Amino acid sequence: MSKIRVALVGVGNLSASLIQLITKGSDPAVRECVGGYKVSDIEIVGAVDVDARKVGKDVSEAAFISGDARKAVDVPKLGVEVKAGKLLDEFPREAFPEGVKESDDFIDAFKEADIVINAIYPNAPKTSRFYAEKALDLKKAFINVTNSPVANDSEVQKKFSEAGLPIVGDMLLGQAGSGTLHRALLEFFIRRGAVVEETYQLDIAGGVEGFLNFYEPIREDIKARRSKFVRDHLNIDPEMVVSGSSDYVDFMRNSRTSYLRFKGRSALGAPFEMDVRFTHRDGPDAVAILVDVIRATKIAMDRNVSGYLLSVGLYGFQIVPTYVPLHVAERMFDEFVRGVRCI
Repeated sequence: MSKIRVALVGVGNLSASLIQLITKGSDPAVRECVGGYKVSDIEIVGAVDVDARKVGKDVSEAAFISGDARKAVDVPKLGVEVKAGKLLDEFPREAFPEGVKESDDFIDAFKEADIVINAIYPNAPKTSRFYAEKALDLKKAFINVTNSPVANDSEVQKKFSEAGLPIVGDMLLGQAGSGTLHRALLEFFIRRGAVVEETYQLDIAGGVEGFLNFYEPIREDIKARRSKFVRDHLNIDPEMVVSGSSDYVDFMRNSRTSYLRFKGRSALGAPFEMDVRFTHRDGPDAVAILVDVIRATKIAMDRNVSGYLLSVGLYGFQIVPTYVPLHVAERMFDEFVRGVRCI
């Protein structure tokens, strides 16, 4: 199989996990092969960021420079310099200890890539859309892992479809993170006929990305999107659903502790309650799904499939055009990979 050449926009925890997983080549918690492509077939050929600490560094170094990501694999230099990009949204200065560095020369980072992966900071709609448009101009597929609703914008979808390019997103769904667990348990109760009356998912996290998730405008946006998903698709009273970030603890770095609660009734009105405390690391949890999405996007390119990749989106993302249960989304993804489904 040919290499899958990707360019990264945003060199943070997720990028650090991706670099390590590619270096390792395989992992028992990751699909070995998707449509003939292995993890080792993914190659990072470009990288963009605006954090002055990262710009000019090799991407293998820049991804760990904040100190948030855990290093589980020795990573060699990749010979890919992080280029200064553009930041069109406002963020607190504390997120950039040495300031922001911007340039229009970042476009060179995209030229060799098949796919541009947008992992820039959360709640950056102007910036995310800007990079999607640049990918489109250069005839690159686009994956948006952030919470900015770019891939689900009908206008953007139409442009990529007309250009013969695939696009997918938004807001990556982890392999076994707290959001995935919350959704899975809700689906379990509802499929079994139980009535869920109250539920919440509250997160405590650290690191730069955790800090930004708790920055008030971003926190409220993510909380609203997560809560809306549960309300819209799982038939629970809107007043009884809360899902989102609750606090920031710097020394937690790339780890996240979540508290989940479920209260409801079974037959004859018998009450039940469940409380869950769950801790995981964001980067490794997300990267297992990201490498599946990358490989599926390349499969779409090989087949000349363009526009929004519905089966891939339902499998790998939280902001999607429609809702299906997790097990159905997994089946749809597998059918797409096998060629049974067109999109």
